[in-house]
Amino acid sequence: MNIYIATKLFSFFDRRISYMMYEITENVIKELKVDNFHIFLPFKESNKKVSMDGNVSKNIFDADINSLKNIDVLVGIVDGLSLDAGIGFEVGYCIAKRIPIILFSTDFINSKIGNFQKFQYDPICKDNVNIFKYEYINNNGLSYVDELDYNIKAFKEYVKSKIKETLKNYQNRNKFFSEFENDVFIDFSGMKYEWNKKIVNNLENKLNEQNYKCIQSDRYSSDFNAVKELEKLISSKILVINYDENEPNFGSSILQGIAYYYNKIIIAYETHQVDYYVDGGQHMGVNLMLEQSATKICRDYNELEKVVLEELKKVVKE
Repeated sequence: MNIYIATKLFSFFDRRISYMMYEITENVIKELKVDNFHIFLPFKESNKKVSMDGNVSKNIFDADINSLKNIDVLVGIVDGLSLDAGIGFEVGYCIAKRIPIILFSTDFINSKIGNFQKFQYDPICKDNVNIFKYEYINNNGLSYVDELDYNIKAFKEYVKSKIKETLKNYQNRNKFFSEFENDVFIDFSGMKYEWNKKIVNNLENKLNEQNYKCIQSDRYSSDFNAVKELEKLISSKILVINYDENEPNFGSSILQGIAYYYNKIIIAYETHQVDYYVDGGQHMGVNLMLEQSATKICRDYNELEKVVLEELKKVVKE
């Protein structure tokens, strides 16, 4: 059994938490008496395998993809309002593989659409991901620090029990099947913002003029269906996606991971001018996994429109 640990890794505190998840998972697998298991923890493993020559970012991406190709289970922790897009990509890739995905949240924050539909992380996760939310235990008999330590210990036991439960009861998901035939699937943050709608509508009108079929992702509508959304994506030739947020939308990142697994053309819209440099030599715009898996990144709307039409013509000829 091969297991992948997905957590944020941008500070040494992040990496310590990731190693805690590694240790918990290792103990669970040993208790289940699984023979011949391997746990992949990015950076712990990648630093041994990644060449520092040439494009370091691509080398890291290739090492992670090679690990994702060979895993049987993904275990992760995802917290905060700004969710890590790289984890989203990994989750999407594993949704496409139809393997167990076990995510944990310790957030004090919850999300809902309007007054009705509650969701964890993103609406696309519903029916596709096992998400377990740890509820903090208040103990007035303890000091502030002792109460935190008490909850860390309780969280570790909670993680162990949910991994065991999921692995014992997991049933393979059905293969995705689509009745749709579509040219372009457009996802700009799930149409979460007004500016998303303006750009997407402009692009869709342009493509419709040339008789191309388009579908817009509208994940934050009250009648959203996660399974149907994935079927529409898989039936499409091209995914057009938006990176223009401080952290690309988690659900959008999941869709890109699925699209990459299915060898779709991925055209991204990323207009900001900031590059991030990370220890180890790699650099990126907003996210390494997304940028390295994109077919083309467009820096303004005119380029986006031009590239989408060019790629469509190539696909039609094929």
